Amino acid sequence: MTRMGGLRMRSIAGVLALAAAASMQSAAVAAPADAEPAGAVQQSGTAPFAVQGSGISITNAGASTVVLRATGSARWTIASGTDVTSWFVNPDGTPAFTDVDGIARASVSGDGRQITVKVDASQIDGFTANGSGTLAVLPPEGALALVSGAYVPVAVEVGEFALPSITVESSLYGSAFTHSKSTLKERLGGAVTYAADSEATVTVDLDGFKASHLDTSGATVALVDGDGYFTSEYTLSATELETSGADGELTYVLDQGDLMIDTGDYLITDTDSAREWSCLGGDGRGNYYFNLEVSGITYNGLPVAAQTFRLHVYIYGQDYSGADAEKVAAGLPVVADIAPLADKVDDAPAAGNAPVWTWVGAGEKPNLVDHLADDVYVTWPTDVDASAVGAEDVTVTLRSEHGDERVLVPGDDFLVDSSEGETQVALTYVNWAFVPVYTTMTVEVDPAALRGAVPSGAHQIATYDIASVYAYMAQQGGGGTTVDGTVTAYSFYGVANLEEASQVLNDVTYTLRATVDGATLYYAAGGTLTDAAASAQVFDGNGVEDRNVQLIGNTGYNTSRVDQTVDLEVGGQTITFTKVYAGGRAKAPADTVGLEALPGYVIDAGAANWLTHEKWSWMEVFRGTDMSGWRGLEPLPHGARFTQPVVRGTSQQFTLAGDPDVTWAIAGPVSPGTFVDQDGLLTVAEDEESTYFAVYATSTTDSSIYGVGAVAISVR
Repeated sequence: MTRMGGLRMRSIAGVLALAAAASMQSAAVAAPADAEPAGAVQQSGTAPFAVQGSGISITNAGASTVVLRATGSARWTIASGTDVTSWFVNPDGTPAFTDVDGIARASVSGDGRQITVKVDASQIDGFTANGSGTLAVLPPEGALALVSGAYVPVAVEVGEFALPSITVESSLYGSAFTHSKSTLKERLGGAVTYAADSEATVTVDLDGFKASHLDTSGATVALVDGDGYFTSEYTLSATELETSGADGELTYVLDQGDLMIDTGDYLITDTDSAREWSCLGGDGRGNYYFNLEVSGITYNGLPVAAQTFRLHVYIYGQDYSGADAEKVAAGLPVVADIAPLADKVDDAPAAGNAPVWTWVGAGEKPNLVDHLADDVYVTWPTDVDASAVGAEDVTVTLRSEHGDERVLVPGDDFLVDSSEGETQVALTYVNWAFVPVYTTMTVEVDPAALRGAVPSGAHQIATYDIASVYAYMAQQGGGGTTVDGTVTAYSFYGVANLEEASQVLNDVTYTLRATVDGATLYYAAGGTLTDAAASAQVFDGNGVEDRNVQLIGNTGYNTSRVDQTVDLEVGGQTITFTKVYAGGRAKAPADTVGLEALPGYVIDAGAANWLTHEKWSWMEVFRGTDMSGWRGLEPLPHGARFTQPVVRGTSQQFTLAGDPDVTWAIAGPVSPGTFVDQDGLLTVAEDEESTYFAVYATSTTDSSIYGVGAVAISVR
């Protein structure tokens, strides 16, 4: 099949796996037996209304109705014509539809005892549950009036919907070598390319699936929210589904240029600059993880729920592991302070009838990205003995807003000290990477380790909002040799209220300097000349005609100007002045005013500059026992920043430090006589015209993308 951006149908007749309907987890309550309407759902709980009849079944884009009868002395208080779309929920209580109005309306009987809800399925833009499932209604407070007692909202099952479920398995992977720069450079031919076997497979499953009911003509793939990027930063052009009459499986592939960085309408003329893919982006070490979403598939006229999947792009070629001077300290480890809670706080809680959870640490919430200790204490009830609780009985789980999860390792990431009445969980874990951004932490104690009158299991669990990533800046453009027109880009992540460039970039100013009769003079206020630079008139240099300082999305841009001149008349003489610019660089976090952090982030307002955390992820101390972060193979020999000179007509042997089981290849255009064999021997042809390319090795024993190493070749 021809590779192209977009989804394609792949015929695999017989893929008819059952998509089981979701079972009702959140239950409704039937009315008392003497007032129960025929066909009411028999479930546990308490609800002042029940279903009259068999309920609704949404299997196509038609209309259906359900009657809800108030029980006992309850009466419906809503008016006929009320939009009740928002009442419809999934078994877990989440909204059933992506749109919450225009789908369902209620008409009320004369005595207010029952309402008839009409559901127009043709108005459904999307379901939130993937596959078939059950529907419930959860009327809000005030929809029913009770003679006595308060209304407690309870979901009541009212019917079902039948749709295919879709699953996506993604191996989408693209990469690019930066030629030992921190970002890709157009003049070096840097571009993201995708592996030959890179694809996402979308499988459509439904019991009794009929291909004629499936419509993929309106299906699209879109870049959606995730960690470490903003959707406004990129343009995805591979968005359409290739239609086919086949049933079963779909595939999505990407080609070079399908996902590009979007710089808006900012003027860019220098091919050695502008905002680019960076080794500092994504997780901080060049690993970008994008969330893509497939939507727009319909079955029997009903929208199939959208589904997300991942794309991994790896930008490599630069190594900051030795640039300690530009990184925070030396990565101070967290030292646990094992001590009773009463030694750390003045108002330690006393034992009562239920466990009491107390967090002790600096700031407003647990911070798992600094070297300061965070502790979680549990004060146990009077009749509970927790002296046997150890690290193996405690589970600490970090979760992101996008479904990522990390379970911390007892002993390595946290320590536990427990007495009869108190348990201390000392968190020593430090999160090095910029993604995922964990926003919550759950601490759970296994009740089996407790003795005595143990409360219900839910009391052994506490969830905290946390900070797991420093708000950071990544310079994603500029660098190299600055010429007139070089565009430098500073992208900021973790800031919630970035609205103006002045919040994060220093203002640009300029003075006017000229040489008159061999003397260096400056233009001063009032149209005079001065030989003191400090007395020169200062002009605003932020404008488009000067440094063109702009904030586009989360990125601040400015353009270098070299030898810009202006002619002015001073004392009847026309003098050519040179503009001398200053400013435009990123402010230090301490100099920013009013910045607020997004969930999961913390702003280090005391940091001397953004570089402190821009290269945080490259610190060796945060590699950990599982080698999280940089795991690039290291070709030997290599020079500074992995650049190796090789003379035309000669050979150079490369070996690998670590894993010797690799395949060798060349990245970049070379002459036919230039090649590298599978033993790592590079031969450069005598007629080689390229002056710069790369040799890279890929591990055959480590399938993770970190099993790649590259060395830039400078041809002499």
